[in-house]
Amino acid sequence: MTDAGSSFSERFDYSAPDAEITIREDAPDVLRVGLTQLAYAADMGGKTLREIICAVLLKRPDYAQNWGAENVAREIDGLMSEAPWYKIYDIAERLHTEIGKNDYTGTRQDYFASRLNRLFRETASAGRSRAARSWRADQKPLPLRRAMPSK
Repeated sequence: MTDAGSSFSERFDYSAPDAEITIREDAPDVLRVGLTQLAYAADMGGKTLREIICAVLLKRPDYAQNWGAENVAREIDGLMSEAPWYKIYDIAERLHTEIGKNDYTGTRQDYFASRLNRLFRETASAGRSRAARSWRADQKPLPLRRAMPSK
């Protein structure tokens, strides 16, 4: 992304401090919505985004009822809201791969990974990119600690 296309905070390197990772086995709404918005920002159309999400979730797109852009967007929001937390990370990885398929310069894919990493840092989520070219969730979420039974 060139300076002309970047935001004020990116050009001048302003960002919220990295939040301590407190979210391990969850994908809060802010992450789900942010991921959707990042896909749109990478010039992914709604119908393509819906196809990817449905493929990951093994669901059939609702072609009969959701053929207009507004209806497709609502379907995407519903699918993302209802998906299990770990599928959101699967969707993020698939989006990164799909964005890279026609990105011969690597700029859109790198930008997507960079923005996704920022989203993870700001939402205290456990995902992090190791390398922009091959984005993967950085670490396996830690199991939730269960209280030890008292004797």
